[in-house]
Amino acid sequence: MLQDNDTVFRATCKLDASPESVFDAWTEQAQWEQWLGSAGMRCDVPLLERRPGGHFKVVMHPASGPVTKLDGEYRTFEQPHKLGFSWWVEGSDARTTLITVNLEADGDGTELSLRHEGLSSAASRDSHGKSWQESFDKLKIFLAGSRDRF
Repeated sequence: MLQDNDTVFRATCKLDASPESVFDAWTEQAQWEQWLGSAGMRCDVPLLERRPGGHFKVVMHPASGPVTKLDGEYRTFEQPHKLGFSWWVEGSDARTTLITVNLEADGDGTELSLRHEGLSSAASRDSHGKSWQESFDKLKIFLAGSRDRF
């Protein structure tokens, strides 16, 4: 039997941008589209309500395979230091998961800490973790000034 902490993905990364810029990259529709998703994936964000209780929708277009549609709701929206939101796949029996993003000033940059909880298994945790790490790599490039879509 899995313990709760066996299904929680945690990661930190250092970003060369202010907490304000990083927060905007997570909460501005056009910016989030630029870097969200694993390598080779393109994402559209057709809805993003920037406020506590606000909803968002993400459409993930992988290089191959089916499109995935996600919904979420902001539960915590403390600009520029903390985001918490639900995350679920439309039309799926998968459970709703929760993501918390903390942003702390670190010298000239920001330390981002992410916690993704409520995943169904260790394998799901590892798969989501790989995708988050690839998203962080894209976020670093995006914040460094490359505004090209990935």
